Parts: sequence; C-alpha cells; structure tokens
Amino acid sequence: RRSEAWLAKGDRLAALRDADEAVKLDPDAPVNYAARAAVMRSLSRNDDAIADLRKALSLNPGDARKRQIEAALKDLGAEP
Repeated sequence: RRSEAWLAKGDRLAALRDADEAVKLDPDAPVNYAARAAVMRSLSRNDDAIADLRKALSLNPGDARKRQIEAALKDLGAEP
C-alpha cells in the first residue's frame, strides 16, 4: 500500500490522501480501511481509526487480517 510507504517516509498527509483514494476506488476491501486506520492513528485521530477498523471488520476480512484488526482496536481501547 502506498499509504504505508508515505507513513514510513513521515508524510502523513500524503498517506491520508492515498488511503482515502484507495477506499474510494475499492470500498469493499477491508485492507483499505485498515490501512487508512493506521494513517488516522498516526494523526492522533483515534475515533476515525476505530471507525475504519470496525468498517474493515464488517467487510469480513480473512482470519489473519481479522486478528490484526481486532488487536488494533484493543490497542485503541475499543471493542471489536
């Protein structure tokens, strides 16, 4: 994901733009919401991160991704 590359470079705004675009292009892909949640966390927008993680779960991700999303929600103090 390009948003992850932007985050690694420290450009959170570019990461957010790419993550938003990925969600627009494929709104049925749980990975896009999980990636955007990572960007939201980096911006201290935890409520938005939680919403994106819950959306990702609602799209029935695979087992490995589901465990990662549930762990991220717990890290944010939220229930899956």
